[in-house]
Amino acid sequence: MSPERRFATTVLAGLSAVVVLLAAGNVATVVVDRRVRTLPEELLRVFNLNVESSLGTWLSIVLTALAGGLALLAAWGSADRRQRWGWLAVAGLLILLSVDDKVQFHERLPDYLGMERGSLATHEWLLPGIVLLGLALVVVIVLARHLPRVPRRWLLVALVVFVAGSVGAEGLSGLLVRGAEGETGTLRRLVFGLMILEESLEMLGSALAVAVILGHLRADGVLRRGPGAASERSGPRL
Repeated sequence: MSPERRFATTVLAGLSAVVVLLAAGNVATVVVDRRVRTLPEELLRVFNLNVESSLGTWLSIVLTALAGGLALLAAWGSADRRQRWGWLAVAGLLILLSVDDKVQFHERLPDYLGMERGSLATHEWLLPGIVLLGLALVVVIVLARHLPRVPRRWLLVALVVFVAGSVGAEGLSGLLVRGAEGETGTLRRLVFGLMILEESLEMLGSALAVAVILGHLRADGVLRRGPGAASERSGPRL
């Protein structure tokens, strides 16, 4: 394994450990609160991955924004014009995702489009959200096709992981809630588990993007030599 790949793997392992700890903290506080003793509402909020003012939401926004910033740095350090545009497209998508994670534009899509809430089998924002995301992905994929093969491949994996959480798990959760005849303990546990899965996959997808781009920057020497470093690199790519 090259030093760059080892570095990226170490970064990913560290960030993944933090994600697992946050998910475990959410599960543990809920279990203790419901089965052992009532915990302070403030403590539950801090570990609740499903609310804005929590450690998990903060980490998710930071990781996605950091990945976007690193992609901008990769564009700045690229000597190839086509690669530069590819990195800029990746950066734009990541930064938009981080902004949406905080502002929650996707949740308001039904209101912007005049859609009636509660009319579909799952969340109304999913349909227009998937369309908009699909259009953005077409643009990004076209522009990013000239990126180096390995980071391009792993960034695609990171995107699949992120979308599996943000669209897949959340969509399934909405489907379960809308399709249920009444709220039961089993339904609550399933929805809670899907929420943990959704938020964890989103954070892991962003963490993978951070690790991949950091590995690329290290391989190309961008962090050491600045603009045009890609044309002077001496080490292998990640």
